[in-house]
Amino acid sequence: MAKKNNTSEPTETSLLKQAIKRNAGSHSDASLLWDQIFDLTSVLADRESQFLTKYKLSRSRLRVLVLLNEEPKKCPSYLAETLGITKASITGLAESLSKDGLISASANSQDRRSHTLSITAKGKALLKKVVPGYYPKLSESLGSLTKQDQSTLAQILQKWISGIRKTA
Repeated sequence: MAKKNNTSEPTETSLLKQAIKRNAGSHSDASLLWDQIFDLTSVLADRESQFLTKYKLSRSRLRVLVLLNEEPKKCPSYLAETLGITKASITGLAESLSKDGLISASANSQDRRSHTLSITAKGKALLKKVVPGYYPKLSESLGSLTKQDQSTLAQILQKWISGIRKTA
């Protein structure tokens, strides 16, 4: 592993940039940007995970609890669609959250073949502990960006997401 120093010896970052430029050719600028985006997502995911693991939560588990707190008695397919995850994923999350006593399942009054999920009192109590520190922690991650920077970034990300969805 290369050392970071003030001499002419290359750092890991400069070696990686050189490798990307050499291998990506005319796509090197986009490849370097992708590399930065993946670095950013890794840092953000690590920061979020450090906070949530104190409560035995993951981002997915938290999102299910938040959604059920806002919209009680929802069927798993609705949750999967709303959260943008597969039905298999929501099944696993529901089983795990139910096992921990954070949500409960009950027969669907309109369709006895299916069931609905609801947050329990224990799940609501956990949210009351987590939420006050969670969203400020996310905001803290944007601390080096001005409000204008944040607004511009949000617009760029939305444009990018829309473009990707159109080509998918």
